[in-house]
Amino acid sequence: MVDQTNIVPGDIVKLELGFTHCDMVLLTGEAVVDESALTGEATPQAKSPIDARSDRVYDPKLHKKNSISAGTRVLECDDALAVVMNTASYTMKGELLREIISFRQHAPKMESELPIAAAILAIWASFFYIIVMIYSTNNEPVIAWSLGM
Repeated sequence: MVDQTNIVPGDIVKLELGFTHCDMVLLTGEAVVDESALTGEATPQAKSPIDARSDRVYDPKLHKKNSISAGTRVLECDDALAVVMNTASYTMKGELLREIISFRQHAPKMESELPIAAAILAIWASFFYIIVMIYSTNNEPVIAWSLGM
């Protein structure tokens, strides 16, 4: 049994029940994992081994059915072997945490267009205020001013 801190990318590990601490690709066997800590999905996911004969380059998004991410919990495994892809902060969980920690608020498009909308509304309000002032009844300034408001 090797300590989790000594695992490096490229190591082949035997999958065991419990939490995983690295991103892995399943080579043999099958597993059922609980990914709710990362994805929020309550249904456990079945993982199958990657096709060794495939000529496609490994991509975590394309090979989701073959990948086990750090922070997930292995519920069932059947003599499964996996190759370690990423450890520490380079895992999917680490990337998620980095995004949360380094979050920079982006101004929504609505906020950048708000001054333009306010200017258009002010122009319309001024236009109709002047129209009411001109065409008000009795041409009295107090009545015209109150109707314009």
